[in-house]
Amino acid sequence: MISCVSFETVKIVDPIKFYKADKAYLLHTADRDIYKKFLDEVTKRIEELKIECIPIKTTIYEFSPVLKELIDIISKEKELGNHVYVNVEAGPQVYGAAAIIACMMEGATPFFVGTKRFQVKETEYFDHDTPVGLSAEVYDPKEVPTFKLKPPNRSEVKALRIWNEKYSKGHSTTDNSIIESLEREGLMKDILDEGSRKISYKAKMGYRRKFLDRWIANKWVQRTDRGKYEITEFGKVAVEVFKE
Repeated sequence: MISCVSFETVKIVDPIKFYKADKAYLLHTADRDIYKKFLDEVTKRIEELKIECIPIKTTIYEFSPVLKELIDIISKEKELGNHVYVNVEAGPQVYGAAAIIACMMEGATPFFVGTKRFQVKETEYFDHDTPVGLSAEVYDPKEVPTFKLKPPNRSEVKALRIWNEKYSKGHSTTDNSIIESLEREGLMKDILDEGSRKISYKAKMGYRRKFLDRWIANKWVQRTDRGKYEITEFGKVAVEVFKE
């Protein structure tokens, strides 16, 4: 099971018991003392259940880092033949959004946990000195209906990463320059015209059809007013998240 730790304990630990999970991943930031107290409390309660607990520090308030972490964990556990449950609550909204997307891409099961009884006051996170969180008691987990969401083509992402590395360093991103780089990385072949030994027209059309046109369709790059291309926020997410 994968969960996010911020200001909750019961919302994280009770679903682990409900699903009889044998391994718990805890995504957290824990950069301040109060967050660390909650992480320590959740970790202690999970270890009392005699199951493996793996805290992972990441940026739970930023979409790209948390989505990448979720995809990495789910894909690794699925390769081992394990079923993965993902608690989409108990963290910031950006974590919940990333969690549902990761589940639909990688075939994990997302669920939410309704609060049955709040702590004494919604602003009181502790019971004396013990971290509790907003929720003192929760309902049984409810799975979130999902549909299969196809991850982006890895070759297209890898090629975009090559393009972006040149672009971000101010290097040439002409068709010829990118095609030569793609050939070196094994993403294109037979790029030279046999007669002139220059980049062939066929290679240029292949690059545009297989990569550039796909990047534009995915809204990963866009044409500027000067007629050149620049990477978009969608493209930045793609190259940051979907790494080999």
